Amino acid sequence: MLFSRDIPVTVRNDLGTAVDDFLDKIGLSRQDIDDFICHPGRAKLIDVMEEVFDLPSAALVRHSPYCYLRYPNYAVVAGEITVLSLVFGAWRIAFVFFLSQCDNAVVAYQN
Repeated sequence: MLFSRDIPVTVRNDLGTAVDDFLDKIGLSRQDIDDFICHPGRAKLIDVMEEVFDLPSAALVRHSPYCYLRYPNYAVVAGEITVLSLVFGAWRIAFVFFLSQCDNAVVAYQN
């Protein structure tokens, strides 16, 4: 997926209003929210969200297990499917899925 340069502009122009409208529908306002959690993907979006929601500057996470993986979302999904297959006793499916994902991981790593 490509990161569009329009995303920060769209967030700056539309996200605050969208959040305010949603909160209004459920009888809340921004002042009722103690913390915001987001996974924006880029530092520019964090800066824009801090601006939109008038938040103090947040420290970016620099050290986590995901910092060492090239495709962390991919690893989590592959792990979830493998573990769930094992939980339900479908060890053959888990094994075949694991092998198929090893091949995909090698191709993704090479690219």
